[in-house]
Amino acid sequence: MKAIILAAGYGTRLKPLTNKTPKCLIPINGKPLLKYWLDLLIEQGFSNVLINTHYLAKKVDKYIESYSTNKNNIKMNTVYEEKLLGTAGTVWNNQKFIGNGDCFIINGDLLSNIDLRDFHKFHIKNKTLLTLSYILNNNPIGKGVLELDKNSKVVKFEEKPKIPFSNKIYSGIQILNSKIFEMLPFNNIQKNNYLDLDFGYHIWPQLKGQMAAYKLDCYLIDIGTINAYKKAEKLLKI
Repeated sequence: MKAIILAAGYGTRLKPLTNKTPKCLIPINGKPLLKYWLDLLIEQGFSNVLINTHYLAKKVDKYIESYSTNKNNIKMNTVYEEKLLGTAGTVWNNQKFIGNGDCFIINGDLLSNIDLRDFHKFHIKNKTLLTLSYILNNNPIGKGVLELDKNSKVVKFEEKPKIPFSNKIYSGIQILNSKIFEMLPFNNIQKNNYLDLDFGYHIWPQLKGQMAAYKLDCYLIDIGTINAYKKAEKLLKI
């Protein structure tokens, strides 16, 4: 299996932790956040991982080089974005890496013990080209909110709605199949050569009824703020 870890952002809300350290390398109980993901991917049988970079990219490159020295059973590479792309733009730009088949897209500022193998089984069973994962949140303000039908198909998605219509929010992990690049939203990217596009704002709302959603049964923390960072450290000390 393949995965792209999105790790190019500045981590502005995590300052001062990110003043000299890229967000994906901030330590959680002494262990870089990215290492949690790489260890999990190796444990669950992934063969190829790509990490996009921008802010303090050389530090990420150096870490990957040192990490991969004794990890010969998985390919790990970084791809530098001279200009920050939207999440969909990054994926579009790396179709060669995705190849023919499924690929996980993972937000690099998450901490989770998700079983990606079970998620993938769900994706295959539902026969969709794209499957989101979601969690329940009683305060979904400022989140990507989705609504499902009885067959776990996404019938509505809105990024950060003023009035949330559901307590189901996107977790930050999705699976897509390479055939999705033939669909209309991605054709528009190609036509306009415009890569600053985000899945939540520009792609998923146009795919309602054509995506499935998988409910996560694990811990998941979006480490986007100092408070979330402290929560993650506390969780892993238990």
